[in-house]
Amino acid sequence: MAAQGFYHHLLLRIQKEFNLHLSCAIDFVYSPNRDWGVEADVHHESNNPRAITWAEKACHRCLIYLGDLARYQKDLDGLHVHYIAERYYHQALALNPELGMPHNQLGTLAGNSHEGVDAAYHYMRCWLYDVPFEGAIANLEKSLEKNCKRFKELPSIPNPDLPPELLRYLSSG
Repeated sequence: MAAQGFYHHLLLRIQKEFNLHLSCAIDFVYSPNRDWGVEADVHHESNNPRAITWAEKACHRCLIYLGDLARYQKDLDGLHVHYIAERYYHQALALNPELGMPHNQLGTLAGNSHEGVDAAYHYMRCWLYDVPFEGAIANLEKSLEKNCKRFKELPSIPNPDLPPELLRYLSSG
């Protein structure tokens, strides 16, 4: 919980320091009209494009970390509340749609749901982005290998209603 508070505070601080307007991408934005407890001497770098780019990337990383923390908490608590992690990953996608990392994290979050198809979808999306996550292909391969193994472990009871091509494939197993 403390780590989540840290990253929320950091998100607000970066938005304030760099005068970022992220309301179209994330739902936890700094509002100069509200006191969110973000204090300190503000040195606006809003005229420096490199600093703004850095700040937006830092906000993106904060959202990924918040999603990861929510995913870890879900795993530890044993609760099936994955929508909090999904929310952060989707906000990261909205903030920087060129980076594939959030899709990799969504694939990890999906795990074996829908027989691993959801995970495979997100790993492929991650791999096809302008800036893919390096481990996306390995994660996709692992997910597909797991499904191949599951398929081979299915009972080999041929169903006479299946098309002949599929029956031949199943019997060659």
